[in-house]
Amino acid sequence: MTIDLEILRKQIKKKLQNITPKSRAISSKNIATKIINSEIFIHSQNIACYIPIENEVDTRLIIETIWQQSKNCYLPTLPPNTKKHLCFVKFAPNDKLSK
Repeated sequence: MTIDLEILRKQIKKKLQNITPKSRAISSKNIATKIINSEIFIHSQNIACYIPIENEVDTRLIIETIWQQSKNCYLPTLPPNTKKHLCFVKFAPNDKLSK
């Protein structure tokens, strides 16, 4: 069975748009708590995360906890002129984000 990724993305985006801000906030906190209390998080020094856009789960609590625990946070990026290869770069508290 082949799934058209563009169709799947649109379906997920539509479902995310239907979640209320209050429900998203509650879910984001629950997800963050589960991740932060997980064995893999506790025992890891380098952790990849993402900055949420639009209706995605809010990851700020996860990122803040990474920094509070003196762990390294990495965010995904697409290097200039290469839209095909996703890389991760270290993200520190005073770093500025750019599009």
